Amino acid sequence: MSNAMPALLLQITTWDRIQSIRQEFMRGGSFGEVILAVLAIVVLLCVVALVYRLQQRRQGRELDNAEKLYRSLLQRLELSVPQRDLLRRIAAAQHLENPTVLLLGRRIFEQYAQQALAARTADADETSRIEELADRLFPAGYGTRTSASAARPPTSETKP
Repeated sequence: MSNAMPALLLQITTWDRIQSIRQEFMRGGSFGEVILAVLAIVVLLCVVALVYRLQQRRQGRELDNAEKLYRSLLQRLELSVPQRDLLRRIAAAQHLENPTVLLLGRRIFEQYAQQALAARTADADETSRIEELADRLFPAGYGTRTSASAARPPTSETKP
């Protein structure tokens, strides 16, 4: 007899189960069943709300990660306090949402720095500090091919 019950349950389709529940509610199922159904709906709504809240919190952390990345890069670059301040002033003058952009490449840095200087009058000392900072951030040869790799022709495996 115990083997017949699982076989019987397997024969009942999901649609049949839903119809059975529907008919039970239409007949005015027991009060306990109604409470159980309401409780299941409340639990489901709580789970959905919890998942939504966790996603919102995670998105908030992702926004904070840009600032954390910028601070950690400044720390790893071991810039002096005046150099860090200069970077912050350039980012603030350009209203950069993510100041890490300044560290992507020399041309980008110089473009933002020139725009920041053009927005206000800068003295020669500040211009030289920006050039020194650019040299510190992007040493000579940064992003360029080395002379050895430039002199070497591209390899091809074609036979004459």
